[in-house]
Amino acid sequence: MDIKAKQQWSEEETNCLLTVWSSAEIQRKFVGATRTKPAFKEIQRKMAAAGFTRMIEQISNKLKKLKKEPASQPTKASKSEIAEDILGVIVDEDAAALQAPYVTVPYYNQQERGSVTLNTEDLLEYLARSDEKFLQHSKELIDALLQRMDSYTGTLLGLMSRIVAVLETQSQK
Repeated sequence: MDIKAKQQWSEEETNCLLTVWSSAEIQRKFVGATRTKPAFKEIQRKMAAAGFTRMIEQISNKLKKLKKEPASQPTKASKSEIAEDILGVIVDEDAAALQAPYVTVPYYNQQERGSVTLNTEDLLEYLARSDEKFLQHSKELIDALLQRMDSYTGTLLGLMSRIVAVLETQSQK
């Protein structure tokens, strides 16, 4: 019976894995892929070129573990970490620019659920359009509320004038 010795990942090896995995070239291979083995083979090849030898399963498991790790450690996240968790991309804090060329964004409506893959320019355009739609919808709601308030105010003023007229006629009697 062959027992495998647990091989610890060094910090340098983990950093190499993250650097290779987060590269635009590798991320493109994962976008929309149903079979990820070729992407993991490429990661394995690049890590071997850097002097780190790991099996594909080890690389896959380490990435899964790294993705789960922040959730188990309650720490105050930076803006880039929040963006990475929400958008699935890495944000350079200094430049505040998206480094990954594609972003998978979930969408939900009454008929279906799914996700769509956008490049960062499309995502930024989508967010700008969403802001415009939100502001337009908010303006329409405010206008509708103001019109309702005007009609209620007019109704109340009419009612008040009738009450005043009734009170004046009663006081004259």
